[in-house]
Amino acid sequence: MGNTSTNTLLRKVSRDLDTADPYLKVAGQLTVTQTGQTKELKTSQDLATGALSFETQENSDFSLGSVGIKFSDSVSETINITLTKSDPNYDTLIATTVLSGNTSFFYLPENEIKILSSVGQQLKVECTNVGGSETAYVTVNIEVI
Repeated sequence: MGNTSTNTLLRKVSRDLDTADPYLKVAGQLTVTQTGQTKELKTSQDLATGALSFETQENSDFSLGSVGIKFSDSVSETINITLTKSDPNYDTLIATTVLSGNTSFFYLPENEIKILSSVGQQLKVECTNVGGSETAYVTVNIEVI
């Protein structure tokens, strides 16, 4: 696209965007990040074939809404929720619990937890597999910030 077309596009984008909209952040000429967007990240793991280890792969910073795990049958497993960083020496355990005969797990943070992917942070959900044959269905709810 030539410079004239780019300038026309910038004027059109600027005219069409409501910069007072609380769900939009405008930074620079063409960098528009939608905030307030909620996402539901899902995965599943057959615990008979291995432990669950699910790490978010978000490009935007986000706030953790909740983590839920539903199991296909009752389990006795350990769950860890960790704030991971580029250097694993600095990973931080957010929550851990040992389940005994449970069919589900739900984590709702008491305070806001911000995951800053812009500096290499992500969220990891892990569940052991102590010989069971259950399937773990994971749902992580986040909000882009």
